[in-house]
Amino acid sequence: MVERLQDLESECLREVQEETGINVLPILNKMELKVLYESVYPTQLQVGQFPQKQTLCIFYEVKLNESCNNIKVKIQESEVDDFKWIPKNQLLDIMNVSTNDQQYKEMSGIYPNQYGSGIGEGHIKAFMNSYKN
Repeated sequence: MVERLQDLESECLREVQEETGINVLPILNKMELKVLYESVYPTQLQVGQFPQKQTLCIFYEVKLNESCNNIKVKIQESEVDDFKWIPKNQLLDIMNVSTNDQQYKEMSGIYPNQYGSGIGEGHIKAFMNSYKN
């Protein structure tokens, strides 16, 4: 969540540090806004019905001057279940449900998949839109 009167970039970096323990500023190379979209729940509404939840989703691409192998992550367990470093091309396979790697099968496809997991449809669209080429 963005704190009142704070800029989006600072809030993004604060969230990364809070949830992963990574202080990005010393190793930050580039930060670029990629996608903004509105998300509502439920996704299908009847005439006159209002969403129960509405958020503005903001995606930044953050490039670091450090290999992921050299970055120590300490997740905030109340906010994050798990994490994995995934190369961009492999992430595309996971999103398209074309991965054969068993460790990623449960998280592949649109939420909810056959495992009750998956990736939010909006997240997939945002990522695909960001990396068309």
